[in-house]
Amino acid sequence: MTDERATYYAFMDGERLAGSIFTYNWKGERDYVKIMNIAVHPDYRKQGIAHKLMELVHEEMQTSGLNRICAETRASNKAMQKVFDDCGYKRTSIVENGYDNPQEDEYKYVYEHISQHLN
Repeated sequence: MTDERATYYAFMDGERLAGSIFTYNWKGERDYVKIMNIAVHPDYRKQGIAHKLMELVHEEMQTSGLNRICAETRASNKAMQKVFDDCGYKRTSIVENGYDNPQEDEYKYVYEHISQHLN
C-alpha cells in the first residue's frame, strides 16, 4: 500500500463497495499502466461499472503521459473479454495454462492510445 506506483480506484454506492480496480504504473521502466485486478460486486454487474473503472485507468494513462495499458484475463471470463473489446483493447496473445487453481489459458490484452500530432 505504500508503493506510489500502485493505485486503487473504488466505485461506491453509499457505504457499499460496488466495484474496484487496481493498477500499477510502470512509467520509466516498461512505460505502460498495468491493470492488476478489476472486480464488480455481483449485485452491480451489467450496469457499466467495469467500463467506468476502465475510463479511470485511461485517464491515469494519459495523465502519466503513457500510451499503453496492459491486462489479462482467464479464457473463461467472457464478461471481462467483452469489457476489453468494448473499451478498444486488442487481444495480443494467449498463454497456455497461464493461470493456476484452476489451470486455464490466459488472454493478454493491450490498449494503445495513438496521439494525433498536427504538423
